[in-house]
Amino acid sequence: MTDQAPIRILLTGFGPFPGVRTNPSGAFLKHFATGFSPVSRNVTLRVETLATSWTGVEAFVAWALADYDPHIALHFGIHGRADGFRIETRARNRAGPHADVDGKRFGKTQLVADAPPLLHANLPAHKLVHSLRSRGLPANPSHDAGRYLCNMLLYLSLKQAGETTGPRQTGFIHIPQIADAGRHKSGKKGARFDMVTLLEGAEIIANRCIVAHRRLARKASDAR
Repeated sequence: MTDQAPIRILLTGFGPFPGVRTNPSGAFLKHFATGFSPVSRNVTLRVETLATSWTGVEAFVAWALADYDPHIALHFGIHGRADGFRIETRARNRAGPHADVDGKRFGKTQLVADAPPLLHANLPAHKLVHSLRSRGLPANPSHDAGRYLCNMLLYLSLKQAGETTGPRQTGFIHIPQIADAGRHKSGKKGARFDMVTLLEGAEIIANRCIVAHRRLARKASDAR
């Protein structure tokens, strides 16, 4: 039965990088792993904090991501202008000139030679935004994942997922820095984006994707 089939979920975040000593996208994962309550049975969760390096992201996608082969891959990263959850809808086959945590640059303008210039994320972005907002959490869709490691991770993950059989959901969620003084506000006046907000929102996103996966799996099974 597709409703009982295993679902493998992967959540990733990043470690520190130039200009960001503490990266909440990686720091929250251990808390999420211990407190996550999946909406469905037979769900396996894996979390990974990635080094913010060009070669590290390439190696992770080529080896760890390929080995785990998640049905749902949710990548998180920090964005200086985010004021809530930014659900990225596409990734570009482009790399910027920015240095990584090791002081190295990618060295090429294209992430992958002879590959599409643009790949679209297959998360239900607008439904996720609606679900988050309905719980009072700040969220918006975004069409620009940048040209740094966040965009790279999303592009390479989407490319790999597209080469895999069966339904897959892959996406990237940008979040703001969690400031002690509450400098980063949500869309509601006086509301803070804190660790509680991040954990609650990540669980909503993951569970919404689980529901979508079950539906996609049933549809694929009925079509056979």
